[in-house]
Amino acid sequence: MYLSSFSLNFFVLDAGNAMHHPGVPVSLAQAALLVMSLVLAWYLRSPGRLPVSACAAGSSVTGAGPGAGSMPAWLLRLMRNYRLLVTMRVLVASFFLLIVYAGLFGTPYPARNMATVMTWTVWWTVVVLAVIFVGSLWCAVCPWDNIAAWLVKRRLWRRQSAPYSLALRVPRVFRNVGLAALAFIVLSWFELGYGITLSPYATAVLALLLVVAATVSMLVFERRSFCRYVCPVGRTLGFYSHVSVTALRPIDPAVCADCKTLECYHGTAQVDPCPTQLVIGRTKQNTYCISCGNCVVACPHQNVGWRLRMPGSESMHAHATTAEAMFVLTLLSLSLFHGVTMLPVWEPGINTLSRFLSELGLYYNTYLASFSLVMLVCLVLPWLLYFGVVRLAWFFSGRRGSAQQWFADLSFVLIPVAFFYHVAHNLAHLARETHGLSGVLLNPAGWGALPLTGAEKHSRHLNPLIDQEVVFVLQVVLVIAGFWLSARIAHSQVRKLATNRNQAQAGGQSRGLFPVLLFVFLLSGFGLWLLMQPMAMRGG
Repeated sequence: MYLSSFSLNFFVLDAGNAMHHPGVPVSLAQAALLVMSLVLAWYLRSPGRLPVSACAAGSSVTGAGPGAGSMPAWLLRLMRNYRLLVTMRVLVASFFLLIVYAGLFGTPYPARNMATVMTWTVWWTVVVLAVIFVGSLWCAVCPWDNIAAWLVKRRLWRRQSAPYSLALRVPRVFRNVGLAALAFIVLSWFELGYGITLSPYATAVLALLLVVAATVSMLVFERRSFCRYVCPVGRTLGFYSHVSVTALRPIDPAVCADCKTLECYHGTAQVDPCPTQLVIGRTKQNTYCISCGNCVVACPHQNVGWRLRMPGSESMHAHATTAEAMFVLTLLSLSLFHGVTMLPVWEPGINTLSRFLSELGLYYNTYLASFSLVMLVCLVLPWLLYFGVVRLAWFFSGRRGSAQQWFADLSFVLIPVAFFYHVAHNLAHLARETHGLSGVLLNPAGWGALPLTGAEKHSRHLNPLIDQEVVFVLQVVLVIAGFWLSARIAHSQVRKLATNRNQAQAGGQSRGLFPVLLFVFLLSGFGLWLLMQPMAMRGG
């Protein structure tokens, strides 16, 4: 009886009093599908060589170099002014401590407390959106890692000469992003299952736990192991940075090729070594760069700077590991899962499943069990589909190369879809749920504030920060951009993987490309469908 009830209720929109964001209009969604269909047809008809843009290697925006103009001397000095970066870190850390204080001692009403408003609505949206322009620059001012470094080293920025850590190597089994993927899953489980986003106190506790984790890691292991192997936010921004238009790279690659001292890796007497163990002259991907600026300051040749490049250019011919592919799949699955949990059908569906589990005799917290079960399905299903698609592409391309390498390298195709859907989804929250932000900033802890009234919720619903029609257009453009970029990367990656030595087989490439592009098209279409649905507003 309850199973049939679940099937019925799951597809019935919630008729309760919950406030929902309106979804993208059907006409805009149809236009987006038409454009994506044309892009799909274009790439399927072009199985041959895809010319790589001259921007793939990147053109310098911070100094002289191949294909780059010189920059003003004052701008170069400003970029290498480490004290400016330290000042930014201190300001961000101070604001972070204010947020923690507001969460621990302020009002429990999430819409009135800076901890929940700034963390879940403003910070996470702005940080992800900024990836397009500045990559993982947030990591350079991240308060978790910087506060940990100040506590452990007891100085703001200069290198500590005396030992301050055991400096143990991370066990080989953990020297990958597996721990970061697990941390991301656990964080999402607490966020959505326990509703941390609606609890200022829990938000503050979570923030402090991240500081503790970074501090313990720094005391025990070498360099910034927490940043490279564990931090779910840093690794998310690192993979998302593949779509960034900028990257820290050598201004003149020949200078780095001739360098023997590698100050960018080892550091200097004043500057710490690269926290994530990168040699800037050999860095081809943004995945593990945290934009800390150590290499910029340490380089004796002043040969490191920001470079412009085509979004996704580093993903077109790059190689990945199986662990990195699993992280990207986790990132995609959880991004879509966040959208699913905000549909009007989510709560009635989970409640019905919970009642069904109760009838089976599972009486202990059946709601959380139901949530965990659905989350597991939403995680595993994309993994299984991706595995099947990769096997088809590998088979249709004549089984050239290792199937495991196909599984790893084709994961780059999924990054733009996940990133642009993530931004499009959060854009609706940012437009509607930051109304009244000035009041929160003036009263961070929300002392004396009452929960949002029905009239206030209705006012925020009707008066978003960004015009509703503009939000819809931006969301559709973002989905199209994600599909186009994924199709471009898929075209290049399949060609690379399907090439037998120096002889490219166009027929095999075309057949191998079809399941990959179709999968990306369906993922983008599902993301678009999620954006078309009314989305529940966070509670007040």
